[in-house]
Amino acid sequence: MNKIDNYTSLVAEKFLASKSHYDLAQLLNITVAGLNRLIDEPRYVEFKIKKKSGGHRLITAPDPELKRIQRFLNNHLQSVYLLDKPVCSHGFVNRQ
Repeated sequence: MNKIDNYTSLVAEKFLASKSHYDLAQLLNITVAGLNRLIDEPRYVEFKIKKKSGGHRLITAPDPELKRIQRFLNNHLQSVYLLDKPVCSHGFVNRQ
């Protein structure tokens, strides 16, 4: 295993060891109450951008805290997947 594989393996093992809301909150570095709040009431910011063809497009983006957690979860779930991904899988997988 190379250095990246060892890191990926450690990240995946740490994530898979989480068995409760408390474990996940610790991994995310937030309180359990904060985790429950994000689950029950996810916060998004809405804004409009102009379209080339005229009119506007409504964008709904996560607030910075929710975005940080989404990126964290994406990284950890990718690590879990990379440990056991099929050889024929190429799409939607971060290149290592």
